[in-house]
Amino acid sequence: MDELREKCPWDRKQTIQSLRQMTIEETYELADAITENDWKGIKEELGDLLLHIVFIRRSEEGAGAIYFGRGFERYFRKAHRPSPPHFMAMSR
Repeated sequence: MDELREKCPWDRKQTIQSLRQMTIEETYELADAITENDWKGIKEELGDLLLHIVFIRRSEEGAGAIYFGRGFERYFRKAHRPSPPHFMAMSR
């Protein structure tokens, strides 16, 4: 990613705003692959979406915006918190 940002003029000028529509399109492509139960497509689209996440992360870092690790901290808090259906099953 660093090499792309340094050497590619198109990549260098991208911002989170310019990436917005492309990220939305990648999300829809992932949703379509899921709807079609297309595991190969899911794998490809998850890779594309992950690339966008990393790209946004690098843009954020350059802008001095937010601390990306907080997003992961939030995920881990949610992931380790049982869901309501889990609690309902345990209470029966």
